[in-house]
Amino acid sequence: MRTSRTPHDALERLIALHIAFAIDEPYLIIVQDRDLASLPRPDGHRVRRLQRAYVEIWASVLRQIDCRLGVAESRARAHALFGLLNSTPHSATEVDREMMAAILREMSLRAAHGDHR
Repeated sequence: MRTSRTPHDALERLIALHIAFAIDEPYLIIVQDRDLASLPRPDGHRVRRLQRAYVEIWASVLRQIDCRLGVAESRARAHALFGLLNSTPHSATEVDREMMAAILREMSLRAAHGDHR
């Protein structure tokens, strides 16, 4: 992220943006998960292209934080983080928004840093 001061700052901002989306727009996560394959071919390709670009942003930041990560591993870690964050339609049912955001932030940062923090 161009306006971030450090890779850690960029990661914090990516996580915060994704958490806000996941908590505030859970139905979009459900629709995408369920209906992406039903899109007309050109639209499906466009969505997948945008998704790949999003993954690359996250993967790049993760590699900047830990230069030992290869491209494939950083992408796998990004997808794992999305799995955690995109679980909110199922996991954010018993706590309020602020608590869920705090839980997701803490867990995402710990997962992103692994044992390197």
